[in-house]
Amino acid sequence: MIVEMDVKIAKLAAIDQASGWAYGTLAVPPADKSRVPLGPAERARSVASPKDFVRQALSAFLSLRKGDDSAASNYLRGCGLFCATDVVSMNGHPAEVKAHWKSGTEGWRQPFATSLQELWRVHERLTAQLALGGVLQKRNDGGLERAIRGIVPKLAKLPEKQDPYEIGKCLLVSGVKIGLDGVHLGLLERNGRVLLALESTDLKSALYLAILSMLSDGTKLRQCKNRSCWNVFGAERGKKFCSQRCLTLDKVHRYRRKKRLATRSRQAAVDRA
Repeated sequence: MIVEMDVKIAKLAAIDQASGWAYGTLAVPPADKSRVPLGPAERARSVASPKDFVRQALSAFLSLRKGDDSAASNYLRGCGLFCATDVVSMNGHPAEVKAHWKSGTEGWRQPFATSLQELWRVHERLTAQLALGGVLQKRNDGGLERAIRGIVPKLAKLPEKQDPYEIGKCLLVSGVKIGLDGVHLGLLERNGRVLLALESTDLKSALYLAILSMLSDGTKLRQCKNRSCWNVFGAERGKKFCSQRCLTLDKVHRYRRKKRLATRSRQAAVDRA
């Protein structure tokens, strides 16, 4: 049985940021799946399918610098509603967000409020799960324990009588499974055929769906070669960087290093003379 993928994420009409929250109102109809921002400072580009959308959304999400709330808000502006529960209730929200929520409901608009703290928690979990997936794929004994600790930081040591690779696989599967809570089975019509589809209605579940997609089809996982990044990503053949931004930063770093070495070499020649 062939299982397809479908993405129905609500688009944001407006978004603001305050006190660790991104909030605003939803737009109708659902988000255009043909566009997704590829990074905090990059333009959107067309994508061919829901599968491409979720993978590019994951790559863009992981390229965010942790704690950069402005970049996170821009990312949500391009991709859509982060979590379905962000439109449910106002519990523990700051006064400014509550006021916006009230004005939104009075104006017959659907308000939302996303906890940026929770967004960064998801960012940390996804980064750790992809790192573990890359280690398991390469069967890298040296990095396995470190990758497992990325999932379970308080783990004192690995159980001696259990295969560490089995532990890693269980942690990876259970972590992805929890993240797929927002994914539902649906039906999709394509070329006159009715197909079973995994349907994601918010961005958070779509990101986990991207990981499931990469793990299930054997996509090679690589670590970004940018020294200030090191994110794990699903690599196309020959691709060494998770984003165009990281590629550019690496080129700048290598150019500056080459320039420093040339300066030192000239200075050494002058000193010898």
